[in-house]
Amino acid sequence: MHEESIAALARAADRGEPLAAPSMVLLETLCALARRLGDTARARAAGARLVAHPILRLEPLTDALLALAVDVGTERRLRAADALYAATAVELDALLLSWDRELIERAGALSPREWLRAS
Repeated sequence: MHEESIAALARAADRGEPLAAPSMVLLETLCALARRLGDTARARAAGARLVAHPILRLEPLTDALLALAVDVGTERRLRAADALYAATAVELDALLLSWDRELIERAGALSPREWLRAS
């Protein structure tokens, strides 16, 4: 699914469409990269590029966003991290893209593949 994910991100960038994620995406992404690559420096460098990306908006984990994540997550029976992504989409009235089956089925997310077909 890597190629389709990259294609969706590239299409959004080409169109100047803003992307948003809870700031926790840094923690999740950098830890996964460091684990997979076995290289802390490369993971942190990737994080710096992510933070600096011009179309990405990182939503801070405010008390209000966390409260919304509790509401959305419990209502839709989501895992905690997934609830933050869904709550961010709700807060920003934005489309949620995900490969996660539960986010697609329970939170109305579209897969990058579906979004590419529709856009």
